[in-house]
Amino acid sequence: MSALSATAKHEYYVALGNSLPPPVLDQPEYRQRRLTTAVETFEALRPGDAYEAQLAVRIVLCGARAIEGLRLAGVHREDFAKMTRCCAQAASMMREERAAKRALEREQKVRLATEAVASTAKTQPATASAQPPQAEPQAAPPVQAAAAAPPPAAAAAAPPPAPVPPAVAPQRPAATPAAPPPVQAAATAPPVPAPAVVPPPVQAAAAPPPPAPALAPAVAPRRPAASLAAPQPAAAETAPPPSPEAIAKAEAFVLEEGVAAAQIRHDRGVTPQNKAYFRHVTLPTDPALIDALVRGTTDLLTLLDEVGGEDLEAAA
Repeated sequence: MSALSATAKHEYYVALGNSLPPPVLDQPEYRQRRLTTAVETFEALRPGDAYEAQLAVRIVLCGARAIEGLRLAGVHREDFAKMTRCCAQAASMMREERAAKRALEREQKVRLATEAVASTAKTQPATASAQPPQAEPQAAPPVQAAAAAPPPAAAAAAPPPAPVPPAVAPQRPAATPAAPPPVQAAATAPPVPAPAVVPPPVQAAAAPPPPAPALAPAVAPRRPAASLAAPQPAAAETAPPPSPEAIAKAEAFVLEEGVAAAQIRHDRGVTPQNKAYFRHVTLPTDPALIDALVRGTTDLLTLLDEVGGEDLEAAA
């Protein structure tokens, strides 16, 4: 309603008051009440310009005439012919009301989309220049993560030194029996060969098996290598993104013909239906430009998804 002047709104209110059917009791109080209801209905439709306001007046008047026709059909219930004509007139007014409502919604949708595209085009250069700096620092963290991988390998090599302390521990019991020999010289001879110092070499020989687990990690990296090789064919099948030149041309076309651009994006290309529907518009023929309109991911092009499109099966 901000685009309508006070004079225009007053004119539309007068048109409603002059065209509304009179109340059953034709008195000023009832006329004012009916006019107030019609004005509130007009305001609820929220017309944004003069043409939308005219459609809103049509909607209110057709709805009021449809209700009046149904009332007259009840008054002439004894006369079948008059009742039938009143019901037919009411049904015709209802159809006109629905048609005007669809036209108003379409006009409001186009107007709001045009305003949104215009406001987005002003902020587009600032957002486009801010994106590249963010993409560069994001590539660095994967490199640091790859560099962090080697330290775990060094940590895995640390456990082998742990078996060394057990080999020193058996030597301490061997020193404790050395104290008794001064007391029993004859009995000490057998214990000297008896110390189980030989088992430590056996344990030392058993220590080498730990390197065997190291073979498992060596095999593990081969599995990710095989898994990485599989997705390569899928990556090769994906189509490359639209070029910056095509994106620039697509955004220029959106600023000129926003509704046609939204329909092309909705139909995933230029089709005979939208060619027939937009006869007055020169639709693009460059495949790169059409692909940018369909698959572009900039703020201006993704806004076309909100504008949407319509099924144009009968347009041709």
